[in-house]
Amino acid sequence: MEFDNLTPFEARAFNGFDTRDRAYHVIAMAVGYQLSRQSDGGWQARVMDDEPVALCMSDVHAGDPATSTLLRESDMIPYKPRCDVLVIGHSFAPQGQAAREWTARLRVTKKVAARLAEPRTPEPLNPLMGLTEAQRTQWQCDQAAHRARIEAALNVPPTVILDKTLLISGPSHFTRRPFRGYRRSRRQTATAVPLSYALAWGGHCRVDDPKDGSALINEVCLSNPIGCGWIEKRWFKALRKARLARPKAMPAPQIERPGESRLTTPFVVKHPKGELDARAMARIAREYGRTPAGFGPLGKAWAPRLSLAGTYDQRWLDERHPRLPEDFNFGYWNSAPPDQQIDFPDLTDQYRLVTDNLVPGGGPMAVDLPPHRALVLADLGGLTLPFAMQIDTMILDTDSLVLTTVWRTAMLQTLEPERIEARFITDPAAPWLPWRPIDDEAELAT
Repeated sequence: MEFDNLTPFEARAFNGFDTRDRAYHVIAMAVGYQLSRQSDGGWQARVMDDEPVALCMSDVHAGDPATSTLLRESDMIPYKPRCDVLVIGHSFAPQGQAAREWTARLRVTKKVAARLAEPRTPEPLNPLMGLTEAQRTQWQCDQAAHRARIEAALNVPPTVILDKTLLISGPSHFTRRPFRGYRRSRRQTATAVPLSYALAWGGHCRVDDPKDGSALINEVCLSNPIGCGWIEKRWFKALRKARLARPKAMPAPQIERPGESRLTTPFVVKHPKGELDARAMARIAREYGRTPAGFGPLGKAWAPRLSLAGTYDQRWLDERHPRLPEDFNFGYWNSAPPDQQIDFPDLTDQYRLVTDNLVPGGGPMAVDLPPHRALVLADLGGLTLPFAMQIDTMILDTDSLVLTTVWRTAMLQTLEPERIEARFITDPAAPWLPWRPIDDEAELAT
């Protein structure tokens, strides 16, 4: 199969498989939009065709993959059942003024364009005569009714697809006081806070035996092992056994959910002993009663995401390795928190991205996304079929003000296309299949 990318963007074709071992041609394309503030205070999204963004070939972390937040996952995956809407970078204090806390908001709306048929133009009862008075009156009424329908359609409020708010605060600590335990200190001021799960609720507890270096305790928050404010109950006993003093201060979360109680002391839990499979981890994570707060992607090994990866047991080793387990859920490839997963957006439906305190200087941003489309054309030996590409990832980088969209489609390899073309359409009224004039002399001769 020959793959031709007829767009200015990075696009790749690769193989993918499903749980029934069927092979697919997968095509992924990355399209970036530079967001900029206009002179009138509004915002504009300009497609970056001169400096295209790249597809992500492997997972990218802020630092050590084991201990740092995930910034972006590889785009080399076969399929996502929903579209991830993600935000990375920083949240900025309102008006750029240092504050102890503020809210950050992410919102996506759409407004489906009304497709109203024009009223039918009346025809004279007699071709040699004009319209009757009754026909002219009816025609005027029909036009007025059509204008009213258009006006009513324009006044229909947009549909809210996603609306999420987080509480952001400056640094604070759980400080140890004699005979009183840990208490949260006053929040300091900040002008910007990294959107990192390291600053959200979660964490890990590890204490090594000073005699032989073995772990007296090595437990992690199953839903966010890199966060702060979480303690496994046996950590206190392990510190005593290792003859280590409790730390005088521990960082408190700076990114929290509005609906959850604010932590004034560390959150202490007790895990069951023994090995846990992914489903047990997901159950325990639900029993925490809290979830990590963030706008970015969740780790592949975090609960409950890990439970979607399927069962990797002896039967899988004996019968299916290295193929996907039969109970693999493709929702595993969705890295966004569940409340940031939306249906595949059709940008011709007037999508708008709205944020608050997620751009430098703080304050609101509202930008309309251009009504673009992407597709691939498959040449099946004389028969050309279009396959629409869907946006399954949207990533807003608040530092660079770049919105990256990842488009994807797949087709069974049993179709055996001779050639696949990747195309990008900026005109929402353009047809899916382009018309090409015959300019080959050999074709003209036939």
